Amino acid sequence: MAIKKLFVRCPVCNKQKHIDFDNSIILNSGKSLIPIEIPKKLICEDAFMVYVDKNCVVRDCVSFDFTVELPDMEVTDNQQSSLLEIDSDKIRLNLYPTLVAQILRCMFNKARFIVIFNTPILNRLYERFFRLLSEDSFSIDITFMQSRKFKLQKNELKDRIILYRGKILNDNKKIFRYPLNFEELLAKNFFLESNAKTSSIMLKNEVLKAYLLSSTIVDFILKSNIYRLTSVSVDELIYKEHGIHLDFKYIRFLNMIINNYFISRLRNKKVKISNYFSDFL
Repeated sequence: MAIKKLFVRCPVCNKQKHIDFDNSIILNSGKSLIPIEIPKKLICEDAFMVYVDKNCVVRDCVSFDFTVELPDMEVTDNQQSSLLEIDSDKIRLNLYPTLVAQILRCMFNKARFIVIFNTPILNRLYERFFRLLSEDSFSIDITFMQSRKFKLQKNELKDRIILYRGKILNDNKKIFRYPLNFEELLAKNFFLESNAKTSSIMLKNEVLKAYLLSSTIVDFILKSNIYRLTSVSVDELIYKEHGIHLDFKYIRFLNMIINNYFISRLRNKKVKISNYFSDFL
């Protein structure tokens, strides 16, 4: 057993500390990123998760205080075989949970965005992965670009959100004003699943569920011309159309998607679902 020192930063309060880590956990694991739970009191008053790569380098730190019941709903994915052709191990080896969560937030809000990543060959793989991930559901306007190329074109890209080394630039529409609770949960599940290809299908299914359920609500609003709803009435609608009940937190997540991704279909009118508090997400 080899003990390594990990430098860990809490994603909530930013307190930092070196902790001892058993290197055999990495050596005996087939995963590209190893999730390690950091309990309360070890570093600070927060509990969170650290992702460590095979070189014992901390790649990401994510809070996991947020919990929600995801929809127990079967979906039909017509493009599953194409996604299975992607090298999912390489995807999970070189990306990290926070970036995946940020990309999902951009997609759910129909934002045009660029990810600065300095590996041309991998950039094409990443773009294909996320386009296949959103196929049959959300339209995604994503470009992975080298920093050198971005510097040459940045004056032409002022309308794009820029994701670079964990930072978010040009968020003019303030889509990141709320914490990435749902997106981080989906990203966490993507990295926790032991089988990389299975994790890709699981993530694609969750994306498709969010699209289908939010579309159902939008169709009802346009048909009824009712723009103020309650969580209870939305749950009843979803049960009638899909035979499932929704966690009220998940309904608020759908409200975000409806008011951003589907805003043009709604004639630029905002939808209000009661109990949708500004400090929720």
